[in-house]
Amino acid sequence: MKKGKTYWERKREYWERRNWKNPTRIPVIGREEIEELGRELDAQPPKHPFKDARNWTCPVCEKATLNWSDSLTLEWTDEGERIVITNLTGLLCDSCGEKSYDSAASRIISKEIVKRRPRTGYGATVSSLGGGKLGIYLSKDVLRSVGWRRGTELRVTPITKKKIVVEVYE
Repeated sequence: MKKGKTYWERKREYWERRNWKNPTRIPVIGREEIEELGRELDAQPPKHPFKDARNWTCPVCEKATLNWSDSLTLEWTDEGERIVITNLTGLLCDSCGEKSYDSAASRIISKEIVKRRPRTGYGATVSSLGGGKLGIYLSKDVLRSVGWRRGTELRVTPITKKKIVVEVYE
């Protein structure tokens, strides 16, 4: 007796005849596509939708003194180093000094933050510690960049089968 094809086999053949690789799943966007989109966005000239903003109401002090500015400055301290980014665009309240950066300025700030992040991509291997326990040995560079010492208590949270989050337990 000849056995007929299952529903899934017929469905797979149907999509293979149409050269469709991923018929039932959400489209997958890889790292290359994301990087290409980032390059396209970076190549576009900055847009300033609030350039004509004058005397808007400030959300902090509630006075009509929020105006467009193309000379905003952002300052912060990172590991004892003072970082200053000048010539940013956005809104500035003349009364209380509240700043709100536009998308072009936010992109510049984000790039600076990404540049200052510690290098990633260090390798680690799961090792047997004995007694049925496993451990992960991290390089000195990783430990130095996050400031962990022997005895630091950590919380490990699995996100997926390939990703975990490691946080200092406080």
